[in-house]
Amino acid sequence: MAESQPHLFVSYASADREQVERIIAVFDAAGFRVWQDRSGIPGGAPYGPAIIGAIRACGALLLCGSEASYGSRNVRQEIALAWKHERAILPLLLEFAAIPEAGPFSRRRWPRLDSTSLGRSIRADTRRARRSYH
Repeated sequence: MAESQPHLFVSYASADREQVERIIAVFDAAGFRVWQDRSGIPGGAPYGPAIIGAIRACGALLLCGSEASYGSRNVRQEIALAWKHERAILPLLLEFAAIPEAGPFSRRRWPRLDSTSLGRSIRADTRRARRSYH
């Protein structure tokens, strides 16, 4: 995949890292260019500017939704930055958890991808989500 193509910024809580790693592998296999903090920030580099730059350069932010991520200050800041820079936000539900009605979560109704469909219909889900933003 060409380096100049926009990437998918993955926003998640560290408590969900193992599950998110499997999801990233599915997106990689489907041909998406994915940016994640663990692989996108070189060792010793300040993470704040790297995350801001990655969100500004992304085509969309993939919100890996869980109780832990909805409670994460970092995830809330990433959503706010994506919103500020007018990036599409694609929630991927990792588990059934109530989506907060306040803060960056209340901005709009988003299409939701279901992680249980990964491997079978992720391409159909992402095509449907992309159409909702055009």
